[in-house]
Amino acid sequence: MNIRRTFPHEHLILDACCVINLVASTHVEEIVTSLQAHVAIATYVQEQEVLSVGGSIQSLGNSKGITELEILERRGLLTYEAPQDEAELVNYVNYAAAFGDDGEAVTCAIAVARRWAIATDDRKPINFLRRTVPHIPVVTTLDIIKYWSEQAQSSAANLSMVLRNISTYGRYNPSRGHHLYAWWLTHINT
Repeated sequence: MNIRRTFPHEHLILDACCVINLVASTHVEEIVTSLQAHVAIATYVQEQEVLSVGGSIQSLGNSKGITELEILERRGLLTYEAPQDEAELVNYVNYAAAFGDDGEAVTCAIAVARRWAIATDDRKPINFLRRTVPHIPVVTTLDIIKYWSEQAQSSAANLSMVLRNISTYGRYNPSRGHHLYAWWLTHINT
C-alpha cells in the first residue's frame, strides 16, 4: 500500500533537540528532503547548541552530521534564521524568561512570529506553545521520523536502525505519554 502524503507544514523550524536527533539518525538528508518543506534552524541554535565546541553534534563525534547540514543548506533545503524584527526579539526575551533556555526561546519566537510549525521534544516549550498559541503547530522527532518512514517506505529493519541511532546517539527516548510511544516501541526493535 502506498501511503504517500504531503507533510502538513510548509515551514518548519527545528529546535536543537530535533536537529541532534535527526543527525543522530544518520539519515538527516533523506529525512529533510522527504518533508518537501522549508526547514530552518535558528542561527543561535546552530552556533551555540549544535556546532559549538563541546556542542551536541561534536560530542557525538559526528562530523558527518555537520557536513550533512552544510549539504542541506547548499541545496536550499535548510536555512538558518535569526530574529528579524522587534516582535520576534520581544518574544525571544519573554520566552527565554519562561523557558530558561535561549535556544528554545529563539526557536519559539521565530515560529510564533512567522506562524511556522516548530519541531521540539522539550516538554516545557510544547506545553507553553499549546497553551498560549495553540494555532502554532508543534511536531516532534517521532512525527518527523514516522512521516519520513512512510514516504520512503522504509523497511522495518532500516526504521528500527534509525530509531536505535536516535536513542543511542541522540540520547532520545520518548515519554510514555508521547502520542507515538506505542509506534516507537513497535518499531525500535523490529
